[in-house]
Amino acid sequence: MLKDSKVYLNDQKDNLQLFTEMNLTKYRGQRRALGPVYAMANLKRHEHHVDDVLKTFMTGMTTTLAGTVIKLDDWVHLYTLDALAQLTFGSRPDYVKIGTDGGMLQRSDKYWTRNSINGQWQSTTYLSHLWNYYFPIEPKKGVAPTLFKWAFPLLEKRLSDLNKTSPDFAKTGGTHAISTSSPFLEQDTIPITSTSTTTTPKVARQDAIDNFDNPSTLSPITSSSPDILADLLTIQSRHPEWTSTWTTGMTFTNFGAGHDTITSTLTSILVYICTSSSSLTRVREEITSTTIAGTIPDPATYDTLVENLPYLSACMKEAMRLRPVIGMSLVRVTPASGAIIDGIVIPAGTVVGQNPAVVSRSEVIFGPNSNDFVPERWLDEDNETAATVWSRHNLIWGGPSRSCPGQHMARLIMLKFLFVVLGKCRFEVVDKGVDSRGFLARMVDVQAKVVVGPVVVWGEEGDECERRE
Repeated sequence: MLKDSKVYLNDQKDNLQLFTEMNLTKYRGQRRALGPVYAMANLKRHEHHVDDVLKTFMTGMTTTLAGTVIKLDDWVHLYTLDALAQLTFGSRPDYVKIGTDGGMLQRSDKYWTRNSINGQWQSTTYLSHLWNYYFPIEPKKGVAPTLFKWAFPLLEKRLSDLNKTSPDFAKTGGTHAISTSSPFLEQDTIPITSTSTTTTPKVARQDAIDNFDNPSTLSPITSSSPDILADLLTIQSRHPEWTSTWTTGMTFTNFGAGHDTITSTLTSILVYICTSSSSLTRVREEITSTTIAGTIPDPATYDTLVENLPYLSACMKEAMRLRPVIGMSLVRVTPASGAIIDGIVIPAGTVVGQNPAVVSRSEVIFGPNSNDFVPERWLDEDNETAATVWSRHNLIWGGPSRSCPGQHMARLIMLKFLFVVLGKCRFEVVDKGVDSRGFLARMVDVQAKVVVGPVVVWGEEGDECERRE
């Protein structure tokens, strides 16, 4: 086994941490149970929640913010938070209306910077804990509610309601506690108390986890469930092994794993498109033509966007290739038998990994222009080499067995945003800001002017020469 690699082991046995879970039986069982929830077919039932958030976002962009220079990554983050909240809970804290997240994104940057160091040098973890104890990161004071203070009462009530209606839920009763190291949760431990006093014995509980990977049939998610939390509670009511701790863990994973990664990806896509005159024109004309032709309904559905916006989809894929959100190696530990990688014998217990930012710019895969933004490479029917090879080496969403379970949710949130926003306005990038370096790599402090108006057609030298209504 991998007992010597303690830094990569998950010490909390009865929780849900898909990114670090080393108990493969438990991990596979959790992923199998979560499959119906995060499948695109199920997520599309909830996409109307994103439409509601977009209406509010565009009201601000086309009125009060029109013609002003904004901090683009901050506003994308506000949209992302509200979209994730609306999809998860069926309601939102309205960060877009408030106009601030209370410093949440900046705290996230500090969190990932610190963890990037700790992940490379284990001895710094102890010093980091001491620093956090004596100098805790305080949330920025302001009118924006912290996500935890807004979300947890909603979650607690929904768990309590399930406890009253489902006898299976009582089997997971008692008091649970989950670790919340995410930077936007201000407490180290969140208690979850059900009204039941019955607790599952430790031995029986561990047996349930050890057998969680056995084939079982999960009843389809009910078509009337209003949001993702309702879907997770459906899993909990039907699986005795699934605890309120796991439901809470996955609920907040939607935010912890999604708020900054989606923000980073959307920001880089906007910057690449809006700083390429030819790409911006083609994207907006593609959106305009499909809208006029009536091939995309109002509000737009995800399926019709995928079917009718091939160039926008290519721009998304190309920007994500050039700016993957993970900037450090995704590590694995070689098994007891060791490994042979590229003809090199690697001893057992060795930490190995690949950096998505390096793999995605490989000249072997993408040729001499691998560092250039060329969306057309994904539309060239005569050259399938890049797309075919890339499908085997793409690490943007993680590796095959550890791929991101929320990637379909992220795609839905991003594509609908780009269609609505770029169809009605564009951003003149004034300052691309700075690049954060570390495990989470993103464009920080991007300044852009909001320009509302018709599609712009550019001349050969990049000069604006014609406008089309």
